Amino acid sequence: MGQVTCRVCGIKESKSKIANAGLWLITFIFINLAWIIFRADSLQDAVKFFGQLITYKGLTVDETIVGAFQFPEFELVLSHVPMIGSSLLSWITAIATIICTVGIMVFKNTKQLTDKLTEPKWYQSAVSSVLLVWSIVSFAGVSTFLYWNF
Repeated sequence: MGQVTCRVCGIKESKSKIANAGLWLITFIFINLAWIIFRADSLQDAVKFFGQLITYKGLTVDETIVGAFQFPEFELVLSHVPMIGSSLLSWITAIATIICTVGIMVFKNTKQLTDKLTEPKWYQSAVSSVLLVWSIVSFAGVSTFLYWNF
């Protein structure tokens, strides 16, 4: 861990957005791989999972997790536009993920925006309220406890 921290500090001096994006990606991957080791029953199970992760063999996704990402909005669009299949919807999701990632890298983050914020506007409050209500209503059915059997 110390080696990774030293290398990240060395790269951070460049002040490049691409370098920062790379650091975010490296940190994300490193933390996820560390969680696999942490959550495994034994080191052998972790190594077996890493092998399955690389070869994509024996990996399954629980239906409750898949169901959490099936938004009613998508189902409504699919029921009214029959030519959109699930593979096209997967491509749309992948493209939306790429666009959001690029947006995260290009636009200012919340800290930078709040530093310039002087007084909230009424339309910002309205949009925030609508998004809050929508998120509460959309995720009301998701009740899987995160640390079950931890």
